Amino acid sequence: MTGVSHSHGSITDSIHPGSYWLDFTDLLNPGEWKTMGNKKPLNYTNWGSASHVDATNTKNCVYMSVDLGYKWGIASCSDKKNFVCWHAG
Repeated sequence: MTGVSHSHGSITDSIHPGSYWLDFTDLLNPGEWKTMGNKKPLNYTNWGSASHVDATNTKNCVYMSVDLGYKWGIASCSDKKNFVCWHAG
């Protein structure tokens, strides 16, 4: 996922600003952030301060936001946000 931090300039040039879902969740085990696709632990993070801590366990999905300076935050998975798609391989 290092491409997210290094390529956000090109993302802002091609899509409208706002908040974008990433492929990360802690639904399986609260506090353990993993990719949704292959359930692997994250080997890179870009959290905006303590924005990945949720004592109520109601915010289980990760987004990247213009308002956070393209850092990551967490929100309820049912919130409406844009999404970023990518294909590996």
